[in-house]
Amino acid sequence: FVLIDSVRDCLGAALKFKGHGLNSIEIPHLKEARDLIIEAKQRSLGFDGSVGAKNKLMAKLVTTAIVYSGEAARAMTDDASLRYIIPREGSQIWVDNLCIPAKAPHRDLAEKFINYVLDAKVGARLSNFLQYATPNAAARPFIKPEDLKNPAIYPPADVMLKLEFLEDLGAKTKLYDEAWTQIKAR
Repeated sequence: FVLIDSVRDCLGAALKFKGHGLNSIEIPHLKEARDLIIEAKQRSLGFDGSVGAKNKLMAKLVTTAIVYSGEAARAMTDDASLRYIIPREGSQIWVDNLCIPAKAPHRDLAEKFINYVLDAKVGARLSNFLQYATPNAAARPFIKPEDLKNPAIYPPADVMLKLEFLEDLGAKTKLYDEAWTQIKAR
């Protein structure tokens, strides 16, 4: 297996496995997660990003990896033997955001772009191509039916209840950075 090379994704998965929230800032929880990853690291092929991990799965170099849902959906399209699961403990809910910086020099152009992306048919085309879920309800009628039925893209309601959003931890982010540094150093 390969571990995901992302502080919050990797520590979050370990925290959930240990029964904690993936935004926990409790030092004992973070130590538990850190130690679990350090132990797992010894038995793994190390760390990789989502795309690299997906490529290792497809090349049959590993049998298990933490991979983002869109990468997994595309991989399963190419290799029907692959499966995507969300752990019974739950996981992270994934969201991409479109934001305009307060001092953006071309705010009007940025707003036009966001409005374009939020158009129902455009949003559906993006979702159909990337195989990531869209929160845009107006796009739903234009989403491929097989994608709407794919739990790797649109998890069922009972699974959604076990998913958590990443929170901005502010100054407490340093606790994650410290744990990650210890993980990577060992």
